[in-house]
Amino acid sequence: MSETIEQTLITELSDHHVKTQALIERARNAVKEATESAAYMGVLIDKVAASKKSTVYQWMSEHAKVDGQAARSYSLAHKTSLKRLAHSDRRCLLHLGILESQISSHKPERVKRPPVSLNTKIHRANSSILEHVKTRPVSSMSANEKLVLKNNLKALAELYVEASR
Repeated sequence: MSETIEQTLITELSDHHVKTQALIERARNAVKEATESAAYMGVLIDKVAASKKSTVYQWMSEHAKVDGQAARSYSLAHKTSLKRLAHSDRRCLLHLGILESQISSHKPERVKRPPVSLNTKIHRANSSILEHVKTRPVSSMSANEKLVLKNNLKALAELYVEASR
């Protein structure tokens, strides 16, 4: 019984893989065809620009029903195709609307806390040190750990002596 389920799964995986690869190939070809067409539109826009100079986009929107944004995208596709493959250029694909721009994940704004007072800093340091010593008493520390603790607490001890005067 499990062999028939496994065989069914293998068949389904194989069939779906073939179908997916065909869809990917079709999409790749469609993107190439779209960028080639857009690049050719860019060539045509350059021809119009040669004759119309400053009124290219206005003339195109009135007579050819091509809005300025689309015309600029076509020009970008043409200029890109002169340098590299337009169908693999992310900027070109974004301008043509083939790719969607990535939506940045909404990160909560960092809350800017007011500066901490000296009293709060001292309290936090004491709490941290005492918490560590509770979990690991000084008697159970190695000689090197005791030396590190001693050297780090020396600065606090000096502050205590100076503040006591």
